[in-house]
Amino acid sequence: MNAWFGRKDEFPAEKPSVLLLVRDGLDESLARHVGPGCEEEGVPLCWDYQDGRAEELSSSASNRSRLEVGIGLDAEGSSISLLKIPGVSYIRRKGTAPAELRWIGQVAARLSKGEPLPVGDNTGGGIRYE
Repeated sequence: MNAWFGRKDEFPAEKPSVLLLVRDGLDESLARHVGPGCEEEGVPLCWDYQDGRAEELSSSASNRSRLEVGIGLDAEGSSISLLKIPGVSYIRRKGTAPAELRWIGQVAARLSKGEPLPVGDNTGGGIRYE
């Protein structure tokens, strides 16, 4: 599968992808750190801006994603939501360090494929849910 990462308006509408919604006003570079995590797993990621908190953004993204997995990103951290589990963030993480965001992309991609989550997290410890 050829992976792809880019803005939603550049992305072919018929191509399934994980959707990342970035809070309005945040730097585009934050979105660009999530993309490689998805690409490593061979899953396309498209992104766009929207206003809201990470949890709200990920929920909205999962509703709009053809793969039913959405990521939300705000200045405090990130969130992954699954359409099949409405009303709650499946994973919430604090921080916007590049390694953290790449890990979030990888986890979202694996969830979209129904594969096990990576063992450990980006810091070398166990998976932590905050």
